[in-house]
Amino acid sequence: MNHIITKEQFYELENEESLTITRHKELVSLISNRINYILETTTSKLKWWDFLTGGDWDDDCEGAIEDSLIYAGEISLRGEFSFKPNDIVGDNSIPIEWLWEDFEEEFEKSIEDFKRKTIDKKEKSRLVSINRKEHLVKMKKIIEDKLTKEELKCINFKK
Repeated sequence: MNHIITKEQFYELENEESLTITRHKELVSLISNRINYILETTTSKLKWWDFLTGGDWDDDCEGAIEDSLIYAGEISLRGEFSFKPNDIVGDNSIPIEWLWEDFEEEFEKSIEDFKRKTIDKKEKSRLVSINRKEHLVKMKKIIEDKLTKEELKCINFKK
């Protein structure tokens, strides 16, 4: 189960003075369950996580939600986990939209983009290496053409 919540449920916590303690705990639980699902889907080696705000669980949740509303629209987390592949999402944070949106397709696209960039970097590096080798062969040929047979006997080219 993906434990998706609604945007309205998330923003209910914005007006905590109007919430009952029971409703507050219910919303915190919904958000926590959704984050568990997101982390189980997007991370490897998940051992534990918590909101990156300090304090007890309820304070952490409220602080994280307030931070996500005030700042970049992300919920910052701490814990023992790493995103698949490394650094694809960011500095241990998830977009708040992932709480109420289907994020899986976006995440899979990010993985494919990451893999494509990695392959492109490797290919570029390979081409640079080939170009360098070709350049060295050409330079060696130019040098050899300018030298006499006796001079060539005295020179060893590195391979």
